[in-house]
Amino acid sequence: ELKPQKKQKKKHSKANKKAYSWGSHFALLFSLAVVIVLAAIVFANDSWIDEIQARFFPDHFDVPIEQAEQLYRAHDEVALANFIESVLPSLSSRVSKSRKLYSEWMPYIRWYAYHQDGAIESVRPKLLRGIVPSFAPQECSVGVFRQKPSIFDAAMEYAQARSLPRSELAKVLLWDPYWMARRKDPSQWRQPESFFDACLQMALKSSRVDSAVVGLPLPEGARVAEQRLMFQQSMLRGEGGSVAAVDLGPFFRRLSCFDLAKSLSDLEVCVTNSGSELSAEMGAYLEERRRLSLFRFMWSNRGNQAPDEKLLNALNLAWVSGVSEAIDSQTKFDYGAELRLMRLLAAGQKWEDAILRTQNEYPGVNLR
Repeated sequence: ELKPQKKQKKKHSKANKKAYSWGSHFALLFSLAVVIVLAAIVFANDSWIDEIQARFFPDHFDVPIEQAEQLYRAHDEVALANFIESVLPSLSSRVSKSRKLYSEWMPYIRWYAYHQDGAIESVRPKLLRGIVPSFAPQECSVGVFRQKPSIFDAAMEYAQARSLPRSELAKVLLWDPYWMARRKDPSQWRQPESFFDACLQMALKSSRVDSAVVGLPLPEGARVAEQRLMFQQSMLRGEGGSVAAVDLGPFFRRLSCFDLAKSLSDLEVCVTNSGSELSAEMGAYLEERRRLSLFRFMWSNRGNQAPDEKLLNALNLAWVSGVSEAIDSQTKFDYGAELRLMRLLAAGQKWEDAILRTQNEYPGVNLR
C-alpha cells in the first residue's frame, strides 16, 4: 500500500522541478530584458547618467574648470560661449547640488547667460541672480525688461518730469553707479561684474531689440532709456560717463550732474542750475540723492589722515546724529556701510582705521 504513495511523491517532485526550471528561465530572461531596455535608455539619453552622478557624486564633473578659465583669459568669447553651451546639459542639474561646482562654474554660466538674453531654460533665475540683497529684481533678462509697463515707458515719465514711476524695473534707471561699484563680487562674477551690472546690460540690450531686428529707429522712450543706461554703465566701469546726446529732461540732467560731480562745489552747481520745472515728488527725491552723493566724496580725501573739515560739516548736516540708516527711498539701496564710515571719521578716527573697522563690519562692500 505504501509503494503507490512513493511513486506519486516522486511524480510530484519531477513536476515541481520542471516548474521551477521554467520559472527560473523566465526570471532570467525577464531580468535580461530589463537590463537591455535600461541600457538602451541610458545610451539613448545621457541625462540618466548625469542624474545618477549628480545624486550620488555631486562634486564630480568630468570637464575641468581650467578650460573655461583659459578661454576667458584669452578673451575668446565665441569659443567660451560654445564651450559653456556644450557642457550645460550635464552641468545645469549639478550646480544647485554641489557647492564646489556652484563656486567654480556659476561665474561662467552667468557670463554665458548675460552675453545672451539673461535667461537659460535649464538654470533657475535664482541661481543666475546669485547672492544679492532682497530688494534686487528677482530676474533680469531682455524678456523681463520688455514686459509692460516697460522701462521705456518709465524713461519717458522721468524725462517729462511728471512723476516717479512705480514699476520696480523702472527704478533701474535710478541706480547709483558708485554704490554698485563698491559691491562687485569678483569671486562669483566675471563680465558683467555683478547682478546689478548684468541688469543694466540686459535693460540696455532690450532697448535695442526692435531696432536690431526690424531696422526701425528707436522710439523716444527707448532712446532716453538707452542714453541713461549707457551713462550708468560707463560710470560703473570707471569710464567717467559722458553727457547724453539726447536731452533726457531736467530730472535725468540733474541726476547725471550729481553722478559727475567731483567735489562739494560741483554738487552745489548742480543744485543751482536745476531750474524749477520738476514735480514736488521728483524734487524731494533729487534732494535725497544729493545727500547720498555726499558719501562718495569721503574717498577723494582718503590720502590724508584727517578727513576734510568742510566735507564732514556737510555730511553731519545731511546725516544728523539721530539718523540710524541711509536707504534710497526709490531703489532701496542701503548705504549703511557708507554711513558707518562717515560716523567713524566724524568721531575722529583716522582714515585707514575707519576703513578697516567698517570693512570688517560690512565684508560684502569694497571700501578700499
